Amino acid sequence: MTFLLINAIACFAETDFVYNSYNKRDPFIPLVSENSKGIINTREILSTKISLQAILRSRDKSLAIVNDTVLSVGEKVPGTKIKITKISDDKVIFFYKFNEYELQLKKKFVFKPIIKEGEK
Repeated sequence: MTFLLINAIACFAETDFVYNSYNKRDPFIPLVSENSKGIINTREILSTKISLQAILRSRDKSLAIVNDTVLSVGEKVPGTKIKITKISDDKVIFFYKFNEYELQLKKKFVFKPIIKEGEK
């Protein structure tokens, strides 16, 4: 029994493992360099005024009105490096400096009584 176990371990040790690095990052290169700041300055994105005013959706395309500008997926908010990655029914996902941010559409309902002509 011991011979079979040792023989099985020896068989596994003899096989060569080949790492296919095509289209993959080198796992031995650090993700953070010595010169990097390490922490993203959240003030930079929080100080940028982004106003999601409306979302327009059809079967073919989704649009978001951000800071009075009509934008689609892949476009950047004017004057920033903030890019739209996804538009859904009630929110927009933005990409900025390797992070995603979500902005919900604020729904405002205004109820006004309908006054017919001649009524008060």
